[in-house]
Amino acid sequence: MDVVKDITKDGRPVTLVATGDGTTEFSKLGAFSKHYNGKKVLWFPEKPKYAHFSRRSHFQNQRIGGLDVLEVLTVYPGAYKLHRYLFIIDREHFGGNPTNDIIEKLNRLRIVIESIEELSVGAFYIFCNYGSHELGVYIAISGKERCIEEDLAMLIKLEYGSDVQPTKNDIRRFLRSTGLKDKELIRNATKTNLRKAFPNLSSALMRIEKNNSES
Repeated sequence: MDVVKDITKDGRPVTLVATGDGTTEFSKLGAFSKHYNGKKVLWFPEKPKYAHFSRRSHFQNQRIGGLDVLEVLTVYPGAYKLHRYLFIIDREHFGGNPTNDIIEKLNRLRIVIESIEELSVGAFYIFCNYGSHELGVYIAISGKERCIEEDLAMLIKLEYGSDVQPTKNDIRRFLRSTGLKDKELIRNATKTNLRKAFPNLSSALMRIEKNNSES
């Protein structure tokens, strides 16, 4: 499974990825996806387009986070004829019931939900419609309480037996001590440990990998 910054035109099924953190998660996802097979492409655009729906021109120059990243669903189905999407969103952007938060956001975007499947405690597959476009939407929530650093800290614990605080600085300090980058930590990890540390992203990628019938 390849992760690219530019959309491919080689006939392989493309899933657009949006996180709200720009391309800072690009290398992590690229390393993660190497653990999965499948003739699929994850397209991670550097500057996803939101303004078409929101009509707020400053969106083009402003970082979009949380559930607002779902607004790409109102742009890319028509402009790029894309029907598959993966959103990776930190848990701190959700309330006590993520399913309700997702439903409310999609309703505000006038996206009609046909079905929601819970892939794991914090991962979902949503079949929905925007106008005449049928969409397959994967959502993976990062972190148990706040953010992806909690998942990275868990992976360090599983791989090295070291307790690291789930903060950017502490994780960066540990990685420097081992001579690794975060993408190397993920790439070198066992698939079993990745599933334990990143249960929701793993569940989403497993389903994307499995759905080889998608075109």
